[in-house]
Amino acid sequence: MFKKIVLAIILLAGSASMAYAALPYAHREDAEKADSLIKMASADRSASLGDRMAMIAESFVGSGKDDYYYKDTVATLRVNLQEFTPMTFINTVEALARTAGDGNPGIVQFEDNLRKVSCRRGEDAGFASLMWHASDWIGDNLYRGNITELTERYGDQRDRTKSLDYLTRNRDKYAALANAETYDKVRMTEMGFRSHKIPYLPKQFIGKKSFEEDARPGDIIIMVPNEDGQDIFQIGILTLEKGDPYLIHFDVKKGMVVKESEPLKRYFNLVSKYFGGFRWLRIKE
Repeated sequence: MFKKIVLAIILLAGSASMAYAALPYAHREDAEKADSLIKMASADRSASLGDRMAMIAESFVGSGKDDYYYKDTVATLRVNLQEFTPMTFINTVEALARTAGDGNPGIVQFEDNLRKVSCRRGEDAGFASLMWHASDWIGDNLYRGNITELTERYGDQRDRTKSLDYLTRNRDKYAALANAETYDKVRMTEMGFRSHKIPYLPKQFIGKKSFEEDARPGDIIIMVPNEDGQDIFQIGILTLEKGDPYLIHFDVKKGMVVKESEPLKRYFNLVSKYFGGFRWLRIKE
């Protein structure tokens, strides 16, 4: 009996150490950069989480594209502060901003926060545990109390039904999906988003007084595409200049993080044909 108890303790300790093992880093300088950004964002203790989000997001403008999640056969969660995808940009910024608000901020806390916002239930279990669909990411983070969805607070809200199956329909684009077990896990996740109802606000809501008064730095805007299969046209973080909201995001077409030169209302008009509306989220302190 005693041996069984000892073995159980060892197994539990092993699983705990695996759960909190250091994440791999894409570049040697990423740990130093993360530490520098955390210190910068934590300098003003009166700054809100949203303020820190906007500040950190702007520091990444010009960063390039990360092909790792397309080309690597394992493609598990890793730290990369040099290149991004639309979702890794959001997750990295949030993890850094949250860490900067911790009582004793550091790299270990940053890695833990990155797991919590990037992986389903906050558990890193490889490629299939990463959340690429906005609806998956929102549902999981809402359940764990990480975010608030503002979309549904306004009478202008509408709904659109979509089947989110982009990853499995484009299996050849993701090297990790060549593994049958990984593919089956991703397929099961996407099956849960068949005929999925997506709440959104119409594009014109951006110009309404209620949005202009309620928008804050660090808010997340998700532009919902017209085509089926996916629920992100662009996903970005708001920054405010002289009261006008601007979007900072990873632009897939440009292959880099950009801060739009036009205010959000004007930017929406410029790309209006590509999306039907937007979701509006706020990270919770």
